[in-house]
Parts: sequence; structure tokens; C-alpha cells
Amino acid sequence: MQGFWYAPHSSARLPAELIFKHDRYLLTIEGQAPKTGTANSLDVSDRVGNIARKITFEDGSLFETLDNATIDTWLNQIDHDDSRSHTLHILESRWRWIGLALVATIVIVWASIRFGLPWGSEKLAYALPDQANQWIAEGAMESLDEVMFEPSQLSEARQAEIQQHFQTQLVPLQDGKHSYKLLFRYMPEMDLADILADLDITQEEENKDSDTPAKTKPPIKYDGPGVANAFALPSGEIVITDSLIALAKNQAEIDSILLHEMGHVEYRHSLRQLIESSALSLGVLLIIGDPSALNSLLIGLPTFLVNNHYSRTHESEADEYAFKKMLKAKIDPIVFSHIMDRLEKQGLTEAEIKELEDDNGSNVSEYLSTHPNTVERMQNAKRYSEQYQQQVAQ
Repeated sequence: MQGFWYAPHSSARLPAELIFKHDRYLLTIEGQAPKTGTANSLDVSDRVGNIARKITFEDGSLFETLDNATIDTWLNQIDHDDSRSHTLHILESRWRWIGLALVATIVIVWASIRFGLPWGSEKLAYALPDQANQWIAEGAMESLDEVMFEPSQLSEARQAEIQQHFQTQLVPLQDGKHSYKLLFRYMPEMDLADILADLDITQEEENKDSDTPAKTKPPIKYDGPGVANAFALPSGEIVITDSLIALAKNQAEIDSILLHEMGHVEYRHSLRQLIESSALSLGVLLIIGDPSALNSLLIGLPTFLVNNHYSRTHESEADEYAFKKMLKAKIDPIVFSHIMDRLEKQGLTEAEIKELEDDNGSNVSEYLSTHPNTVERMQNAKRYSEQYQQQVAQ
């Protein structure tokens, strides 16, 4: 075989010829003394397609050749243990095996995203220290306050009343050791595209040098009742809007929403969602080399929290947590169904709501038929309400 020889720890190459005879070899090198020895002392690299093959000698020198066919023939003649190389060559040169490898790769990637990511995110979410939760929450809340929220219009007395009730009646029901706190905000009606645009501007300003003056946006005046919403930060702070408090007909309905959000905190739902989306973003970053994927993640977190884009499983877990705590606090879980009904209707016009009502009163079955998740959650509330009624009867 014709090829090139490399001295140990050197990139300089010399023309060389390697001759095999049975289990021995003879290496002749231009300007060098010939080398000879047994085949068992050689280390032959695996075959990958038709790329150059490397044969390493005992002294660390190396012979490189493109004559893969001769090497394979010689290895077969001397019964050299080259099964791994032979197997790899078959796998990478047969379309059938390539197709099977592609299918296997797709299945593994899908299984990793479908099962591996949720499992890993749950383990990591519970392992993160409280300081990490606080840092994530502060960053998200700072962005939300800058572009989405306005100060609450509730009186200080009303805020103090709800805060005290929350701390004395609901917080003691928790399973963990979170430092829960209520944050009151007014959430004006804004288009999601406007929110994302504002968040983009905010992110750009944060990435600039401190010497660069930040752009100042003119204040925007919002009219209307605002948006009824509530969400929980990973640190245990729960944001509730003025409109949601106004939408509730009693304290029990407010409690049902707050207990639901406490369930999200107890099960680390927002943190788990963040970790999963981070893993996917980092995967995209590694594949396409686009650092903007990380910026998109940071921008997407506040929007995710406000829009409550939890999975169906996470919502069910938070509901179950709230219902069990309501039974313990002697609150009828049916109130959760009531306020959920009004929350679902808040995006409808009066004409659309009227179509859902008949002469016998409110009938939302047709509307809920297009919202199976809402139907299931209301049915669960009714099931726990039956348990509550049984407790009261006893």
C-alpha cells in the first residue's frame, strides 16, 4: 500500500510503502530505515466510508493510506479482530441501516422531549435554591411592571384586608415552606403584539452599554375595566389584578383562584416550564448557532406567566391542590367553577353571552363543548363540591 508516514508527535509526512505478508509487515520510508514487526502490534483505525485509514505503530508513528480495500483484505486473512470497524462500515454504507438509524434518532429525540424533558425539568426545579427562584421572579416582574402593569387602583384598606386574609387563612394551608405574598396590579387591555414589541425594546436597552442613553417611551393611557388575571411567580409571589377581584362575587371565589396559583408554586410549574423551554432554546442555539434564542426565552417568560400557558396536566394538578385545600378550609369548591365560568365569558360580547342563556337561566353547555379543558375542570369542582356537602351534612 502506498501512503504517508508521520513521526511521533509530528505533522510532517514522508512518502512510504507498507507491505503485508501473512502476520508480518514491512514499512519502507523515504530517507528512513525500514521498519518490520508483527500485525498484532498495530492499531488499525475503524473504516468510515472511504476516508483515509490510519495505522499506528508501537513507537507512536503513524501510516495513513486511502487503500481501504487492501487493509480489509489483509485483516480478513490474518483474522484480525476488526468486527467493530466492519460493523460500523456496514451501518454507514447501507441505506436500510441508514433509514433505521434515522427513524431511531427521531424516536429518541421525540421521547427525550416528550418524557425526558418533563422528568428532568421536575428534578431540576425542585433542586434549584430559593435564591434562583427569587432572581427569576424579580427579573420577570420588573419586565412586566415596565411594559404591562400599572399600579393597583384598589384602596390601601382593601389591599390590606385581602392580604391579611391571605396570610392568615390560606398561607398556613401550604405544603411547603414558601414565603407567599400578594401583589396587586391593574392590567390594562393591551394587544399581545404590543406587549412583545415593548419587551423587545426593553431587552435591547438592557443589552446596551450603560453610557448609552435609554429610549424613553411616552406614557400610554388605558381606558376600560382592564383584564381579570392572576399568576404565580416561582418565588411564591402571586399577582392578582383589580379586575379579577372585581369579577369575584365573594372572598371564597378569590380564595379559590389564589389556592390554584399556590398549587402552581408548590408543584414548581412555572419553573419547570421555564427549564423545558430553556433546554429547547439551548438545543436550537447549539444547532443553528443563534444567540438570539436565549433572548427569546427571557422575553417569553413574562408573557408565559401572564397568559397562563400551563400544560393540561399542570392545570389539573393545581386544581386538585386548590380543591383539597378548600375542603380543609371549609370552602365549597363549586365557587371555583363559578368564577371560572365568568372568566371564560369575559372575552365574549353581550350578544354571544346572551346566546348561551335560555329561559331557565345560564346554560353554557354549548360554549363549553368547544372548551373540553374547562368542562373537565368545572366537573372536578362539582365532584369536590359533593364531598364538601357530605362533610357539612356530617
